[in-house]
Amino acid sequence: MASERVFGNETELRSDPDADRIIEIINAATIFKMMMAAIEIGLFDALETEEGFITSHSFASKHGYDVDITERLFDALSCSGLLEKETSSKGYYEYRNTSGTRKYLTKTKLPTLLSLAFLEETMVFRTLEKLPEILKSGKRMMNIMNLKQPMAASHQQTGAAFHNAPAQIINPMGKYSKNTEKNDIKASKENESKDLNSISTLPSPHHKASQLVDLQMQFMLSMDGIAATCASAIAQAFDISSHRTAVDLGGGSGRIANEFTNTFPEMEVIVLDLPPVVQATQKHLLHHQNDRITFVEGDMLVDSLPKGDLYILGHVLHGFSKANINTILKKIFDKLPRGGSLLVLEKVMSDDKTAPDIPITNNLVLSMITEGRERTILEYRKLLMKHGFKHTKMRRIEGYNYYDAILAKKPF
Repeated sequence: MASERVFGNETELRSDPDADRIIEIINAATIFKMMMAAIEIGLFDALETEEGFITSHSFASKHGYDVDITERLFDALSCSGLLEKETSSKGYYEYRNTSGTRKYLTKTKLPTLLSLAFLEETMVFRTLEKLPEILKSGKRMMNIMNLKQPMAASHQQTGAAFHNAPAQIINPMGKYSKNTEKNDIKASKENESKDLNSISTLPSPHHKASQLVDLQMQFMLSMDGIAATCASAIAQAFDISSHRTAVDLGGGSGRIANEFTNTFPEMEVIVLDLPPVVQATQKHLLHHQNDRITFVEGDMLVDSLPKGDLYILGHVLHGFSKANINTILKKIFDKLPRGGSLLVLEKVMSDDKTAPDIPITNNLVLSMITEGRERTILEYRKLLMKHGFKHTKMRRIEGYNYYDAILAKKPF
């Protein structure tokens, strides 16, 4: 039912406010699918090859598309903030990529958010399809947050495949065509049974190493992309200039390590990650490497940790079980010198767990696939105190992102 508000002689009509947010959420799914379709056909990349703005008619004619539908697609992408639209001197509407689209949604540039979008579509969406079954059984699905674990069983095999995957760096979505997804869905349906433990949104550990490598590459590029959006803010969250050696556990591409060395000229950073990740980084992501960053192959749960006076855990704790968290935090605390610090990088829920929406929704997804969980600052403080850390402080990273910064100290 429409409501009416009267301002002088003017009348404003509006829809039912109770329905507004629901319709907005429903339409958001349409916008996401539209964006993914544009990525699939290479629309944003094609626009990048043009010099400035182009009309929808010219673009459609050049690529063999229907003119009317192309114009409507361009208008929809403009409305969603993915394209810019302006009127030319001749009165024609023209379009080009926005700065954000240019930076994060073109296939030849890094950092990229293409992999994040792909993982959302192929992993999170398919996981949520199983919500009714999982809600009743309480059984988790495959632990997809620890994507490195399936590869850890055969470093030699997967490391070789990972090392020879340059196409995934140049074109992060190149190998994930609709046919690939159809095959994955078909395999998933064939393997489905009443036992939810057998349901998997991802290739099982028995699939070819190259498939696992593809998935790990997507995950690493996704983490690299989301870190790039706020790496500078993370490095400035606290004054940690007194620290000389930072150890980034599970540091992946080294995006955050690189930002720390740029921000703190006296600091050296050691990035510890599994062998295939380190090998891929050293071959394909050389822009994250400098003479003050050292990449070390290892497993933080099993191997001895490198020495440092600052340890960094970025998007690690929320994906692990309590037992693994206890193992990691104990190892860090024991290794730290007195006065050393631990920097935890996770998006933190509000105390009443109603905001921000990224950790709130991710908390549900984690409950379906892992033993991990998102936490409030009170829960993080309690967890860190349990392992001896004191003086826990938090800085929120403003904006729509995946990080807040938590700093805790080992007492003198």
